[in-house]
Amino acid sequence: CQRWKRISQLAWYDVKQLDLGHELFEREFKRCFSFTHPDEFAITLIQRCGSYLKDLEVSDPWSLNLFPVIGQYCRNLTNLELSYGHYDKHSFKIFTNLENLKTFRMYFYTQPRYLDSILMAMPAQNLRELELCSINIKIKLSYEAAEH
Repeated sequence: CQRWKRISQLAWYDVKQLDLGHELFEREFKRCFSFTHPDEFAITLIQRCGSYLKDLEVSDPWSLNLFPVIGQYCRNLTNLELSYGHYDKHSFKIFTNLENLKTFRMYFYTQPRYLDSILMAMPAQNLRELELCSINIKIKLSYEAAEH
């Protein structure tokens, strides 16, 4: 793990895709670092590579504390996928900074709430695909499909 820590400081610009939902990723990399709170690990990763990221996938068990960090550090994202059971209508303010976002997918574990807040927060100028899914609802909008 010591070697990983030294090398990792140099390689952040190469990170274009980050999956914070994969169990193997969480299990293997968390043990190499010492953090007092699980979110600290994800926040540190996003702070270090966020400006280089193009694709980001985030799901539970990470908390909503990541939303503002994503909005602040991941301004070059083109694809964002979120899977959350708990969120509030203010969570989606992050989109005001994500002007390059082309694809957004959100998977809800429960009945989706605040759909109007999500839709109103979307950066419409570049967004090409929007997908919102839950147990009993699926909304998929695509710019290409709308053209035909």
